[in-house]
Amino acid sequence: MHLKPTGWYIVKRFAKIPLNIALVLIMAAACNRASTQPPSYGGKVHYAQGQPLNFPDVTVEFVGKREAPASVDYPRGMTFYDFKVYQGNQAQLVSWSAGAGDIGPTLFELAGNRYALELAMSDKLGSLGQDELVLWREVSPTAEPPTSTPAPTPILPTPTSLPPVTITLGQPFSLALNQYGRLDSTGLGVEFYELVEDTRCPRQVVCESAGWASLGIYVWKTNIEPIELTLNTDPLANKNVVSYDEYQVRLLSLDPYPETLEPKIPPRVYVATFIVSKK
Repeated sequence: MHLKPTGWYIVKRFAKIPLNIALVLIMAAACNRASTQPPSYGGKVHYAQGQPLNFPDVTVEFVGKREAPASVDYPRGMTFYDFKVYQGNQAQLVSWSAGAGDIGPTLFELAGNRYALELAMSDKLGSLGQDELVLWREVSPTAEPPTSTPAPTPILPTPTSLPPVTITLGQPFSLALNQYGRLDSTGLGVEFYELVEDTRCPRQVVCESAGWASLGIYVWKTNIEPIELTLNTDPLANKNVVSYDEYQVRLLSLDPYPETLEPKIPPRVYVATFIVSKK
């Protein structure tokens, strides 16, 4: 039996389809193949909230849009677009805004490299769509190998695919492990990044003490390096609240509560509930 090549068979099938429909199918297939390509520097890239863009050596994730109230300098207020950028275990939050009308790029540095984030208008590519950005990369000329090992700096862990949580001042909110939230109309962010220990006495066990659980959080503001803070569920330790800038972050609870000694609660199951208030 003589079999014709696969390519000939596809052409034969398309010959039976009207030309306009065949062209649409071919273009759709081409678009699907193109969408699998990773984004590149200096090109227009579509972005959406909660969908990381993996550039060659940095990941960019759109966190959300926020409105700054009107002021003497900006009577009509300002709109900020917040992005979380990270490489390995280093991350920070950067913001873009048209400002007073000068639609320029937002510049930032990460892991020894310098980047420029463009929205609305690109110096080289012209106007950008509503959901398009352009990222440029330039190796920092001042970056030199360190003469000694520097002390570790608290930084954000690599984020997961969990969506960000909107924080409302004075209202409880819950975060899963490696999830973060943002306070409305500010650049304040809080992330539950580590379960340090859980020694709470299980409900079905008799213990000498009630025990406690401690967890690590990162707190930051836009374009400011995050700091690492530790909270504890032990009421006697009085370590369930921490201060950052003009705010206080209070740990209300950590769930689930252990029922037995075994099996241990998987870290991914933990959910911490906090409340953010002003001092």
